[in-house]
Amino acid sequence: MTTEASRPAGPVEFRLPPEPASVSRARHEVKDFVEALGADAADVGLAVTEAVSNAVVHGFRDRRDGTILIRVETLVPDTLAVTVCDDGRGISPNLRRDGLGLGLAMIGRLTTDLEITAQRPHGTRVHMRFPLVRPT
Repeated sequence: MTTEASRPAGPVEFRLPPEPASVSRARHEVKDFVEALGADAADVGLAVTEAVSNAVVHGFRDRRDGTILIRVETLVPDTLAVTVCDDGRGISPNLRRDGLGLGLAMIGRLTTDLEITAQRPHGTRVHMRFPLVRPT
């Protein structure tokens, strides 16, 4: 079990290009970090996979330059926050759907709180919260 003293301090951020390989890279990097914090790494990893995949497929469907930023931090002793931001095209309906549209619903079921907002001047911010297991 992870103790408070052994938990990593401060937020962690990393930037990825909007390409398919970034989806698995994001999942692995986040899962490794959140396990040390006491979060359910499978749930967090799946939610991050969906958020980054949405950014790659929908946010950058008409271009390949840009950045996906992932930030992981503890907000209070028992809450983990993960934010996925991109500077892609932003939230817009895709009339030519490339999937079943279940990713955001899945993220909502895996998190204790989910906020999706438009970034200015363009892009999307997905902010997710997860419970942390209290050390014993």
